[in-house]
Amino acid sequence: MIGDVLIVDDTPANIRLLEAILSTHDHSVRHAENGPDALSVITSENPPDLVLLDIQMPGMNGYEVCRRIRENPSTALLPVIMITASGNEEKVAALEAGADDFIPRPFDQSELLARVRSLLRIKSFHDTIADQAAELAAWNRVLEDQISEQVEEVERLQRLRRFLSSHVADAVLTSGDESLLEPHRAEVALAFCDLRGFTSFAASSEPEEVLAALQNYHRLVGEIVARHDATVGYFAGDGVMMFWNDPFPCPRPALRAVVAATELRDAMAEFGAQWAQRGHALGVGIGVTFGFATLGLIGFEGRHDYSAIGPIVNLASRLCDEAVSGEILIGQRAFAAVKDSVDVVSRGVLTLRGIENPQPAWKVVGTRAAIDEDLPAVMSPAEPPPLRAEPEPVATDRDLALDFRLLGPIEVTINGVELPLRASKVRQLLSLLVLHRDEVTSVDRLADELWEGNPPESATAALRVHISRLRKLLSTAGQEGLLVTRPTGYQLDVDESAIDIVRFEAAATAGREALAAGNTELAASTLRAALKMWRGAAYADIAGSPHVVAEALRLDESRLQSVEDCMDAELGCGRQRRILGELEALVTAHPLRERLWAQRMTALYRSGRQPEALEAFQMLRRHLADELGLDPSPEIRELHEAILSRADTADAV
Repeated sequence: MIGDVLIVDDTPANIRLLEAILSTHDHSVRHAENGPDALSVITSENPPDLVLLDIQMPGMNGYEVCRRIRENPSTALLPVIMITASGNEEKVAALEAGADDFIPRPFDQSELLARVRSLLRIKSFHDTIADQAAELAAWNRVLEDQISEQVEEVERLQRLRRFLSSHVADAVLTSGDESLLEPHRAEVALAFCDLRGFTSFAASSEPEEVLAALQNYHRLVGEIVARHDATVGYFAGDGVMMFWNDPFPCPRPALRAVVAATELRDAMAEFGAQWAQRGHALGVGIGVTFGFATLGLIGFEGRHDYSAIGPIVNLASRLCDEAVSGEILIGQRAFAAVKDSVDVVSRGVLTLRGIENPQPAWKVVGTRAAIDEDLPAVMSPAEPPPLRAEPEPVATDRDLALDFRLLGPIEVTINGVELPLRASKVRQLLSLLVLHRDEVTSVDRLADELWEGNPPESATAALRVHISRLRKLLSTAGQEGLLVTRPTGYQLDVDESAIDIVRFEAAATAGREALAAGNTELAASTLRAALKMWRGAAYADIAGSPHVVAEALRLDESRLQSVEDCMDAELGCGRQRRILGELEALVTAHPLRERLWAQRMTALYRSGRQPEALEAFQMLRRHLADELGLDPSPEIRELHEAILSRADTADAV
């Protein structure tokens, strides 16, 4: 049916006549015998598309019914045609009451149908605009929520950066849990570093030289902190304290501390050689410990440090004092944690200032094995450190249990339960991993795409936090093995059939093949099912990334081609009247796609509406001339000539 019409008349014969005319031309017809009944139907959950309203009725006449329709905001745009006598007074009164048109009695059947079709077409445009406005309002609400979330994150970051190192600030911001800063106990590896020879150097050198030396030293320390994801707890001139395994856990913290210390020692050797040429002896002494400490914010209003206190902090400081230039001393617990990976020489039992009992110490010569680069650097507090870089996959039937939907905002269901992807960065990260599912994606590339080509300095650490949070979500759902860590990056190990993009393209291809084979019923049903998978723009969560634009455009073009194939299949099934409204909305949304216009012209002609089919051609010609300065293609001109001459070939298009 191409329109639902309500006939309001108190004369049964008039109702039967109008119903016979309209139903013959595929209109759905309902009727009411008085004004109150008509208003009840109009304000119901299933209102009509148009009202044919008699004026002279007992009780509430047609004028009053029309006025009440117009007074109700929900029905104010409902098309109303009044059936009047031939007098001008009734026509004027009908228009004043709010009628859109009027039909004089006795009426001409062709005129009645033309006026009904014209108003139904206008209503279709109104409905399309209303739907688009509602969709736009929904998107605006989503955008407002996203902007509000981003503004809140920026404000939090600015607040945290006033008194925290960037590493800790980013970690807290990413986790969304500022309680991490509250005092707490944790097992950490801790390194104290001190610039040897600096006191005498500062006393005998120009301030510019001292400042240059400090800047070079700080640069080297900063590189080590960034490379090994250390948390800086103390930084004052020539002294630095850094630690690992807090505020987020990391695997093998003691080994990370020792490797970082050896790299700093080696880098400082070149630094010291350069200053030795100027007559200054500069180097670094380092103390490393491992054990439990109390961590949290230390300071006063407006100036805080995130630091550690406890016996292992004192021990690291005293080992640092004991170490000569170029020497790394480690305590007993640190030695026990790294002895299989580090070459050491015993320094015996040392009596250290401020520590009651003598302490055994070892001098680090070198490391036999570096930290596994494929281990995540930091993890959420609830996630235990993994024993292996790559977790054992969970034995489940993932082909049936998983559903990744990216034809719209990302949604993931596992065994029918939706994965709670609330954090925007985690949603974007998972979308990128699905996009690059056929390859291993490096950390640098993921960071570049996640921050749209402008990653912050702490992007690597923050990315690994997001990786860890995603891994935890998947692990909670029994699918930790989906996210695979490779030596060069990460890969999502998911079966192609679990992704709606792949399923859509397979269904679209099957529908196109069925259409080419002449099986229009199968083609129509297959293509309809494929198009139902779309819930919005493809990869909507990462639409702003320049790396996804080409793929999103390709998928959108594939969707439009499937829509056109579906319309051809529906025409092949003889359902031209059913798809007229759909085609009208499609050419409105895509006014330059000639295939859709050709389908609309064909559907109109086959529905017995030759004038409107010819009018559609003229509209297309104006669009092409105004927008592109082009004429319609030879194929659509041939269709126009066939319709114009009522040739049989028009039915074969």
